[in-house]
Amino acid sequence: MADSHSITVSKRELEKLMRKLSAHPAALKRARRNAISGTVTWAGKEMINTVSASSGLPKKVFRGQKGQWKRYFARRPRANDDSGSAWLGTRAIQPLRYGTATPSGDGVSVRLGGNSFNFPGGFVATMRSGHTGIFKRKANAKGQKPTADRSNKWQWTWLPIQEQFIPVKGVSEAAARIRKQMPDYMTEILRDKLRDQLRKVS
Repeated sequence: MADSHSITVSKRELEKLMRKLSAHPAALKRARRNAISGTVTWAGKEMINTVSASSGLPKKVFRGQKGQWKRYFARRPRANDDSGSAWLGTRAIQPLRYGTATPSGDGVSVRLGGNSFNFPGGFVATMRSGHTGIFKRKANAKGQKPTADRSNKWQWTWLPIQEQFIPVKGVSEAAARIRKQMPDYMTEILRDKLRDQLRKVS
């Protein structure tokens, strides 16, 4: 039994299929658009799977659930557009959007997707705006007042406390791997879509 398996898709085969469809430009365009759409879907799933595993976060954090912020969007080709894209938000995660804080040692922890995220020295607080998060007191020299900085509301930097987040990891590595694999994947899926359209017009 072979210990490996490979699939080779030649450019010559694609060119042959495209020549057969040259008399049917609409079908050729559909095949190309469907191939791009399928590649976008694949790239998005690969990105979510890899980043989810690297960060220890459940996939639902990126896919988005009802009433929650969605971190993943896919733009597939439209009628007169042969391009698409997959977008994944990489801003650090606010833990209480997806889990509940429980006391843990000298702080709190949040359990998400089977993993526990600990925040030593952390505590749950609600701001005047109604936003509830996990915060930690800033370390300041004795008698020193926190620096007033209102430039970044996301981090609540004008308060003597700092909101705690869960970092999203492995994004650059995942993107680099997917970009490297994308030409081969698109070539393979384009071949299948060309064959589908060829069967329909034959």
